[in-house]
Amino acid sequence: MVNDIRRAAGDGQCTVLLALDISAAFDAVDHTTLVERAKTVFGINGATLDWLRSFVTERSQFIAVGTERSEIVACLSGVPQSSVLGPILFGMYVSPVGDLIAQHNISYHQYADDLQLYMSLSSEDFNNLSAIEICAVDVSRWFVENALLLNPDKTEAAVFGTPKRLPQLHLSSGIDVCGTRIDFTE
Repeated sequence: MVNDIRRAAGDGQCTVLLALDISAAFDAVDHTTLVERAKTVFGINGATLDWLRSFVTERSQFIAVGTERSEIVACLSGVPQSSVLGPILFGMYVSPVGDLIAQHNISYHQYADDLQLYMSLSSEDFNNLSAIEICAVDVSRWFVENALLLNPDKTEAAVFGTPKRLPQLHLSSGIDVCGTRIDFTE
């Protein structure tokens, strides 16, 4: 991503970046959907698929403080966050979103539950950010359809460019993300 931003700056362009925040991402993973994607998208089957299914399903949890302990509650969704597999399983769960973003010709970087959308434009074209806004709407819709939710309050927008190019931009007050205006950060 940094290389893309530097290359665009070298070509006289500025890059707008939208860092999306997914609320309680690891907790919301639907087990049935995850296992189905592991099978159909990633070709996992047999004993390995059975092992994956047993790893994420039929888990429970409780909270302990000192000698006090809460009731045991079944975990009907989610992947273990403190495990090595947690980010990998979450990545498998959200892998189709990359195809959706690619349809908009928007670049992206994703690691676990961090997703950044970005696009580079010349200073003359920079007021037209509709492509990244429409992409964000479609990503948000995909997340809702897959039991995940974007948190616009924790979403950030930034603009990168050279000291010569940035003052030439006539930036609007920000980017519209699913009905919420996200101001550009410094």
